[in-house]
Amino acid sequence: MNHQSNKSGRFTPITLPYDFIPFAESGNEACRYPYTTESVPKHNDIGLLSGQIRYRITPCSDLAIEARSKLGGGYFISGSQIRGKVRANVGILSASDPKFIDRSPMLYRDFTQNSYRDKILTNSTLERSVQTGFLRKKGDKFYLFPAKDLGDKKFIMLKEHWVIQQNAGLRYNQQLFRWHDGNALKDIQAREDEIQKLTGAISAMKEQLGGKYDKVKGQVEEIFLKYGFTKRTEIFKEKAEAAFMEKLEAVMKEIKGKLEKQASDPELRKLFDLMVERWGKKAHIHRIYFNQKTNTHYTPYQQNVYFRLNAYGGVEHVSVSSQNAEKGYLYNSTNARTKRSHYLIGAPKPDHPGFELKQATIDGYNRNFKKFRITENKSNEEDIKLFYNIFSEYERCLDKFGSVDGLVVFYQTMEANGEQQIAIGRTPYFKVPYRYQLNDLLGTPPADKVDYEDALFGFAPEGTNQTKEAAYKSRVRFEPIDIREDSDWDCADFFLQTPQASAERMYLKPNGRQPDTYEDLGQPKPKLNGYKYYHVLEKPLEKTEPANLKNRHSMLSQRVLLKKLNKAGRPYTLSGTVSFTNLRPEELGLLLLGLDIKLLKHSRSFKEELKPYCSQMGQVYELVGGAKPYGYGKVEIDVDSITFEKQGADFDSLILSPEETVEGQENFHSYVDAFIARMKAAAHFQQVNLDAYIRSKMEFVPNNPKFHINWSNMQEKMKELDKRSKGGGYPKSWMLNSINHPEFRKYRFLKI
Repeated sequence: MNHQSNKSGRFTPITLPYDFIPFAESGNEACRYPYTTESVPKHNDIGLLSGQIRYRITPCSDLAIEARSKLGGGYFISGSQIRGKVRANVGILSASDPKFIDRSPMLYRDFTQNSYRDKILTNSTLERSVQTGFLRKKGDKFYLFPAKDLGDKKFIMLKEHWVIQQNAGLRYNQQLFRWHDGNALKDIQAREDEIQKLTGAISAMKEQLGGKYDKVKGQVEEIFLKYGFTKRTEIFKEKAEAAFMEKLEAVMKEIKGKLEKQASDPELRKLFDLMVERWGKKAHIHRIYFNQKTNTHYTPYQQNVYFRLNAYGGVEHVSVSSQNAEKGYLYNSTNARTKRSHYLIGAPKPDHPGFELKQATIDGYNRNFKKFRITENKSNEEDIKLFYNIFSEYERCLDKFGSVDGLVVFYQTMEANGEQQIAIGRTPYFKVPYRYQLNDLLGTPPADKVDYEDALFGFAPEGTNQTKEAAYKSRVRFEPIDIREDSDWDCADFFLQTPQASAERMYLKPNGRQPDTYEDLGQPKPKLNGYKYYHVLEKPLEKTEPANLKNRHSMLSQRVLLKKLNKAGRPYTLSGTVSFTNLRPEELGLLLLGLDIKLLKHSRSFKEELKPYCSQMGQVYELVGGAKPYGYGKVEIDVDSITFEKQGADFDSLILSPEETVEGQENFHSYVDAFIARMKAAAHFQQVNLDAYIRSKMEFVPNNPKFHINWSNMQEKMKELDKRSKGGGYPKSWMLNSINHPEFRKYRFLKI
């Protein structure tokens, strides 16, 4: 299966700053969900464990953390920066449901994929398939009002030279090209007149031939498709007229030869001659556009015009005058280098009530808008971004680009997973939903059951990725961590990326050595790679930004660094505290492991079962704070002691010794073993992929540096490994060489 538009079918396995820990395999639900929403421990229960865990943090690299000021002087690290890491660890170790994953719809656009073209074109042409309408906001809701059809089309594409000659009020900053040479427009018009005559003759001859042409129609269309102008750019690069004509005539002869192989009938051959001649005239027009300079001052627009259609459904007139004409809109979005046309769109359908857009549609659009980058016309970057920010900045966008009818949008209604969904965009080639979304692959957690992560850290009703109807307060609290007065500080700029799950060659498990896809191509449902984590590096990378980075001020993020050595140049530790209330022994054991996985080594009841895992466990680390892809935030965490509140009602428990402290990691084994016993020991380790979890905490060394990508060398690697790659995102030939993929386990990536 080659869903990617990688014509060679070969893929380059690469490693990235991140990898994945596979999600837990399905197992004993009684272990995964120890409680129902009604049976979770009460915060005022008697007889459970309450107290404090004290731990040490040893910085092993500089930390890009958010430091806060204390009253009276000094700084501290918010406990939430450690809490998030420990919560993630607890979720993985207990096989809890994946949480805090953005499940808004994933959209894509790829003209080279059959699946995309099938969704957009729906067995027709673009102008007949993609609908147009007007976006309006009422209160805090958005509505879509369909536009009138234009004959049998939803919109009509008009070549720019024709629009200019119509005097339709197209201003200079609305033109895609710089038409300083008036002869170019005259030349195009002369060719258009010739093409129109040839088209009339071709249509008449096709009708006259009837069934004869119908038999070869498919083959003829396929031949001309193979000779599309965008696939023959070498012809149009010829500046000299004579050289261009020589190459053009050679190609026309080649096309004619292929057509004549389809039929020897003299009448059909006459038709083929006319069709090849017309193709040549169109090639001349394409050459003029190809060599025309784009307008660097272009800005997207939406302009009220009036138009008339001819008897054949074509546009015969567009102007600013309403005399004997219908109201419509002339509209355009981007000025991509290959674009030649503007769009004519009808007015809103009268008396149509419109329909409300679902929040999922809005979320999907907004999520993709965050990835929007301006590659051309940087001078109008702010206006262009506003043009596309139709939901979050609707009022400003409407004021700048809209009209009383609203904002022009293109859309399509399609069915996905048994539901009607709307794909929407500002261009006809908008992004459409993948067949499989994250909700389909992750599943929906049971509403009435509670996993260990939620039982410890709490949950809210109808919160992010929450399906619970009730709320439950956390039973653990991570106290602020004081920063030592002798600490040293620095700051640095980082080029930080935000990987998205829509990068399917990185986020999905491959089919053998071929990448899988979110589309439905007759294969089994795809599987996600798992929980994303950033590799622990031996030392931070020296380069924290790409070479020759443009717009550095907007592309870089500055971070304050807490140095790993104090002002005297010595290592140091930070002290942290976790307060817990009413935990069961197994819950305390899980919390301890979430802080420090090394505690597995002190198990007494499960030494044999743990031996395969502990034997591979070298030095383990956690990553906290920011700039993790560059090797920052590397720390060791060690649990030093547990202080319990005594539960007795006697004088000693209440007054003389209300607390009891247990020190030494070897003395925490009973709680760790309680958790392991509750989760059915060895079977659970396999279920949660404990080996992959431990590897994620150890230093990573790429097997082959040539194929290792980080954010500062990505552009260089794209040129080195995939010279055809263009634009943003990962090249289409790259796929993640995960250390957890069976196909790649022969490679060693770890320093053990």
